[in-house]
Formats: sequence, C-alpha cells, structure tokens
Amino acid sequence: MLPYWVTGAAAGIVSLHLIQKLLFPYFWHELIYLLKVIKFGLTIEIYRLRGRIFTVLDRFVKQAERQPHKPFIVYEGDVHTYQDVDRRSNRVARVFLQQGALKKGDTVALLMSNEPDFIHVWFGVAKLGCVVAFLNFNVRSRSLLHSISNCEPKILIVGEDMLGTLEEILPSLQKDIGVWVMTKDCTLPSVNTLLDKLEAASEDCVPVNLRSANNLKSSVLYIFTSGTTGLPKAAVISHLQILKGAAGLWAFGATADDTVYITLPLYHSAASVLGIAGCIKLGATCVLRKKFSASQFWSDCKKYNVTVIQYIGELCRYLCNQPVKEGEKDHKVRLAVGNGVRSDVWREFLGRFGDIKMCEFYGATEGNISFMNHTGKIGSVGRTNFFYKLFFPFDLIKYDFKKDEPIRNRHGWCEKVKKGEAGLLISKVNAKNPFFGYAGNKKHTEKKLLCEVFKKGDIYFNTGDLMVQDQENFLYFLDRIGDTYRWKGENVATTEVSDVIGMLDFIQEANVYGVPVPDHEGKVGMVSVTLKPNKSLDLEQMYEQVVTYLPGYACPLFLRLQETMEMTGTFKQQKFRLPPTLAAASTSEGKIGTEIAVGDTEPETPTEDFRKVDGTVSHDSTVKNIEVTAMEEEKYVGQDVSNNDSSDADDNFDDMLVEKVEDKQWILKEREEDYCIYCNLVNCEKESEDCTMLDMHRKFVVQLFAEEWSQYIDLPKGFLVSERCKVRLVPLQIQITTLGNLTPSSTVFFCCDMQERFRPAIKYFGDIISVGQRLLQGARILGIPVIVTEQYPKGLGSTVQEIDLTGVKLVLPKTKFSMVLPEVEAALADIPGVRSVVLFGVETHVCIQQTALELVGRGLEVHIVADATSSRSMMDRMFALERFARTGIIVTTSEAILLQLVADKDHPKFKEIQNIIKASAPESGLLSKV
Repeated sequence: MLPYWVTGAAAGIVSLHLIQKLLFPYFWHELIYLLKVIKFGLTIEIYRLRGRIFTVLDRFVKQAERQPHKPFIVYEGDVHTYQDVDRRSNRVARVFLQQGALKKGDTVALLMSNEPDFIHVWFGVAKLGCVVAFLNFNVRSRSLLHSISNCEPKILIVGEDMLGTLEEILPSLQKDIGVWVMTKDCTLPSVNTLLDKLEAASEDCVPVNLRSANNLKSSVLYIFTSGTTGLPKAAVISHLQILKGAAGLWAFGATADDTVYITLPLYHSAASVLGIAGCIKLGATCVLRKKFSASQFWSDCKKYNVTVIQYIGELCRYLCNQPVKEGEKDHKVRLAVGNGVRSDVWREFLGRFGDIKMCEFYGATEGNISFMNHTGKIGSVGRTNFFYKLFFPFDLIKYDFKKDEPIRNRHGWCEKVKKGEAGLLISKVNAKNPFFGYAGNKKHTEKKLLCEVFKKGDIYFNTGDLMVQDQENFLYFLDRIGDTYRWKGENVATTEVSDVIGMLDFIQEANVYGVPVPDHEGKVGMVSVTLKPNKSLDLEQMYEQVVTYLPGYACPLFLRLQETMEMTGTFKQQKFRLPPTLAAASTSEGKIGTEIAVGDTEPETPTEDFRKVDGTVSHDSTVKNIEVTAMEEEKYVGQDVSNNDSSDADDNFDDMLVEKVEDKQWILKEREEDYCIYCNLVNCEKESEDCTMLDMHRKFVVQLFAEEWSQYIDLPKGFLVSERCKVRLVPLQIQITTLGNLTPSSTVFFCCDMQERFRPAIKYFGDIISVGQRLLQGARILGIPVIVTEQYPKGLGSTVQEIDLTGVKLVLPKTKFSMVLPEVEAALADIPGVRSVVLFGVETHVCIQQTALELVGRGLEVHIVADATSSRSMMDRMFALERFARTGIIVTTSEAILLQLVADKDHPKFKEIQNIIKASAPESGLLSKV
C-alpha cells in the first residue's frame, strides 16, 4: 500500500492540472512562447553589450560553413546549397567592389521577381554593407519612379524578365542612378550587364568589416508598402526588425529539418524576412516558386516534401476554391504560417486539407508590434497577457471615423475601449520597441506617430488597424481604417460594401473604392466586379441588394465591369491603379452609373444621385419629398373608429394625412373632418393629455408612409413627425393574452447572426456578445436546445469566436432574413413540447423581427432578449421593439430569462445559474433605448 503522502501528492498534482485546464487553459502555450521571447531578448541584449551584432547575413555565412552541402534554395527542380548561394553572392559582391560602383552605406534598389538570383544579389550587395530596397515588380511608370526616387539608390539592378518595365521608365529615371540588368548583353542605352561579369568574378569572400554592424538600429532593408492607399512608401527595416522577423518560424515551432514553401513575392517582408531569413536562422531548406499557383500548390508540396507553407491575404481561399481532388490530405505539411485568413476559410482549409497547425500572426512591415497565435484559436491573430504587455506595451483606443482621428476626452487624452469593442491598435514607442519610419519624406513618418496619448511626452505608433480584444484576451483583426472612404459625412468601409455585393450569385469578386466628385466633399462609392462563368449581370437584382443591405450613403453609385480583378502583389485588391477596361453602363434610364475611363488618375464622375422610381433605376440631381394623397388601392379594414359603421370605414380612411393643428397635437385629416389620433372623435378639440377616450394605439398600429423606402413603417406611440405626410391604421389582429411562462423542457434558444463582419457596425456589439455568451452558458447548464444561424457566412464571416457553440443543436448558414428555415422547423418538430423561443442576436429590425413574427404565426411564444439584441441604428431598433410589444412578443432581459427558467432557489441548477448572473449584464445603453 502506498504511503498517504504519495497518494496525497498525486491527488494534488491531478487537482492542479484540472484547475490549470479549467482556469488557465493556455498556460503551457503561453509559458513556452514567453520563454522563447525571453531567450530572444537575452540574445539581443548580449549583442548590444558586446557592441557587435551577429546579423542574419552573418548567420547565413556560418550555416554555409557548417552545412555547405545542405539544400538552401530549391527552384524549378534546381538545388542551390548553402555553399552555392554563398559563393555566387560573393561573385556579386566582387563585381561591384571591382567596378567601384558601391561603398558601405549605399542603397541598392532591386527590381526582380522570385528567382535564386534575387537572393544572390541581395546577399552580395549586403556583404558590401549596402542597404537593399526591394521594389514591387507589379508597379509601373509613375509609382515605380516614385519608389525609386523615394529610397535614393546608388544603383538599380533589374531582372531579365523586368526589362520591359525598365524600358518604360528609363527615359525618366534619374541620370545619376547606375542601371544593371541580369543579362549577358543589353541594347538599352547606358545600361550595364551583370551576368557576363559574374562568370569572371572571384568566389572569394569580401572583407568581413564591410558588412559588420555594431548598431541594432542601423538600416539594412527598405521594404515598400503594398500601395493600395496611394503611392508606395519605403519602410525602413533595421537589424533589430529583421532579427525579430527571422525568429518567427522558430517561435512557431519550425526546425532545421523542415522544408518551407514560399510562393509569395520576395519583395514583401513575409517572404524575405519571415521566409528566407527564417530558414537561415533554422538552417532549413526553402522551396521557392516564381508565382503562386493554386492548381500546382499541393503537387509541389508533395514533390518536394514540404512541411511548412506560407500564406497571406486570400491565398488559402484560392486553394479552397480549387476543384476537389483525391488525396488532398496526402502531404507532409504540418505548419501554415501567415496572416489575413478569414475564420470561415480557416475552418474550410483545415477540414479539406488535413491536420495542419495554422500559425496566424499580426505585424505591419514597418510596425513595432506583432502578435502570434500559438494556441490555434480560429480567427484570432494572437492572445495578450500581463507579461506580453510588459514587454510590448500596446492599447486599443476609441476612434472617430468622421474626423478620421482618435477620440480624445476633455482633458485631451485618448480613451481605451472596453473588451469586445473595436478600437485602433497603437503601440508604445520606446528604446526597446522603436519605430524607424519611412525613407524619404519625414512627414510620412510623423503621420504614423501619436503624441500625448495617455500622458505628457508619450509616443505611440499608429498601426491604422482596427482590432478587438475578447474576454479571454484573444485579439482579432477587423479592418484597415485606410480601406475606407467618406461620403455624405459618413465613413464607408469598403469591405462591408464588397461583402454585400459579393452575396449575389453572379458576382465572382467585388472591389469597392471611393472616387472624387467635382464640387463635393469626400468620395463617392464605385464598385468594380467580375462575373462568375456563364453568369450575366443583373442590374435590377444588384440594385435591390445594395439598397436592402446598405445605408443610403454606403450604396455605390457607379459600377465597373472587369474581366479579371486587379490585385496587389500581396493578393489584396487594387483600389487605385486600375487599368482601362470595360466601363460601366451608360446613364440611360434603367442603368446604374455612367460611362467612365480610368487611367493613371482618378476618373471624374457626375454629381447626380441615383434613385429607383416606379420599378426602374433613374437619376436626378435632387431627391424631392412628394406628398402622396392616395393610398393606391390599399383599404382600411377593421373596426369602427369614427362612430360610423364598418362599411363606411372602408371609404372614410382611404385618403388620410397627418398634419399639425395650432402647434398643439397631430391629428388624422380626412376630407373636411378631423379625427383625433388619441380619441378618434370627429373634430376633437381636446389636448392629448385631456383625452379620456380609448387610446388608438391599443387597437391599431399607426403606420407612416416612408417616401424614401416607398413603404409603410410602424409609428410608435409618442413619435412626432415634422411635416404633412400619409398614414394608415392597421387593426391589431393578435390578442395579447400570453402569460410568458418559461420552462427548460419547453424552451428553445435562437442565436441569430452574431458574426464577425457585423462587429464594427452593430451598436453595443461587444455587450450583446457578452450577454449572448451568458445565455448560451445557461442553456448548456439547463439542457436547453440552441439553434444558431449565420447570414451568408462566406461573405460575412462565421459566428464571433467569443460565442462558444459547444453543444448547440444546429448551426445553419442562410440567406433568408428569418431564421425559420425548413431545417429549423424540422429541428423544432424533433423537440417534444416546445412552446417558447428565446431569441437574441442581430439585427433587431430585420432578422430578429422577421423570425419573431414567423414564430408567432406558428403559435409559438417568443421572448426577445433586449440586452442581447441590437441593430446598426437605434431608431430601427426602437421601431422593432415597439412592434414586438404590440404583437404579443415579450421583450425582456437575460437575467429575467435565466431566473425564470430555474424559478426556485431550490432548483438543482440554481447555484450554477446564480454564478452566471453574479456579474450584472453590461450597462451599455441598450435598455435605455427600449
């Protein structure tokens, strides 16, 4: 028999393990990551104290000495060992050293596509102590000339396949820039050739002192931003930054035995710093491809035994869109490192291509902050904690989209957002986390810095990215504040508009951007689309889509058709430099937009607003409010409200208007007689508060005709209108006799469309997520079935990660607004004795309202959770809640729901429910709008 202390110790260890799993589920992941951060920090500190930095290039030379015959670069079947690359880069250095063309500190601009010579030239000139500028080979003419002049190079080296681009800019290129091309001969004037000279050059190493570095902050690279928001800017990359970037693969668990597959352009930091420099740190092998190919991706992975892949932007989506083939999981890939993959694509990618660890990270090329998702949480870019913020201080602050600047309080300080709320990510600039800015114009660097943020003298780097931090401290990227335009005083997110248009079944891709309009402030929306194969453009359906899903100011007024969508080199949609292509339809009636021509400059566009009139789309420079005096065959049908019999009522209420009488009250006017909206008596002269007759709102829904929407909307009691308009009365058909009793055995919870893309738009979204999670936790405790829907998840994303869907009965995608789908009805039929539905989510006036009305029509009792239900507009929400109250739908709160379900403190689950509601629901202001 074991001693008591042994069993006690074992029990204690097990208990600690269970407590750790329950309360600190990410403890070991974070501890391992933290230890790696500390190890890297100590290494950097040792470099600083020694006054000699062991750079990435130094490490490459050491790797070439230690493992000379190990493959370093595999390109189109050819293997280049560490020794091969070292020797050829020595040849490059020797050529320029002998020519006297370069000296330490000079800048060399590199215009080359993915090929081994890109790396040979990069390392060769770096061995001379030169700063290398990676030019984006996708840019042309003015943008390319701007990039070159921005980094002020001594020489420009151009790849053989870039000669056409060079020929375009050569006449305008600065004469003091030496031009070299990777060919043996060239007919262009004043251009030097490099390949012929490499053959005759020595492979001997150049003096080490030329490349030696004693300052972590000295520049080593210029990497240009993608240019989707204007002309490219050259971000300064220091030794410190490249050392951090090179440690990325190692931090995610890659080893020297891995083979890394790089299809991204080498001019981008993801491929060059994280990929190439990361392989050098590990001593691993890199398979380099000239261009990304979705059809050949997995074939290459199998052929070269790839174990680590890199992704960025939409690369994973491209792979998921490929036709399904046999053996797609038959590969050795274990890690996928990158950023920008959507949650729904993430799930689809894993489900289709096997057990691959997705290593999502966040980090701007020029930024001083990064996050790494080492836990595998889908959708997240990483998780923060006390220790991380100690090493890398950052905050999420409130942002004013109208002024396009952070919100400051009356004392002039910025304000932090709550957990669950979207905020602008800023990172503190200090000695350990410096910001190196951009080459050239210092104004670009100054614009990225925020001063006097929380106290006098502090400085923060403005990432320009909106992010959100959930209750578990996971961080999620939402959007770029730069990917927006302003129109009619409102900020429009291009991603929101493109997602809505992308829902149409004939649209392959939609790219939305703003274009300036003469004599108008801001920019008007233009959408560029490509069509799916064998599909035609349906203008009428597109019109209905945008006016249904988008606010008026966000509806694009111009349409452009393209055969292929223009992309940046990092797989982002090109929003400015669009080539001439098939223009939008003409301005004849029934079309959208106007014919335009797009070249290097933004197009001029007409100033008209476009509106739908009598079923067609037309345009008018002004939108007039027209008083309608006829109900167009819509008859009032209902009870006697005017002391007339019901047969007369059909005639008497055909033509009703609302107008104000002597600034006292609003009355219904019909012909020559006045009907009081409060007591319904003819020619009532009493003030509303003096009327003692039956309140009209108890018998009827008063509906106001909205000209802009061409339909009637409910008019809540006490709501005033400001001009003469048309109303109608609709009798209440539902008797309000519902008792509202709830029991777990007869209740189902409906969670409606709590999705990522709605996060920036829905008011108090963070709060309704928090309350929704409370409700789902209560449902799990009480064994209540939960049905979840997601509105067009392909375009609008999946349910937010904070909502735990463990144990839910059903998760359904939908395009219909109502949740009452055939699958939902079938699920309800399978649950015996269902009488009540607890409904929450977004949006109150659309999906929630239509779901509630359908459920009531099927004889079910519906409870709307007010503190877990919201809309983009509080007015829309108010109208919806008013309608619920009049149609027998119960509007209540989360705490009331949970306590009603247990009903008694002696209930066996009462303690668990009590633990949920101990912390009050957020005082967000939602309930004040009920």
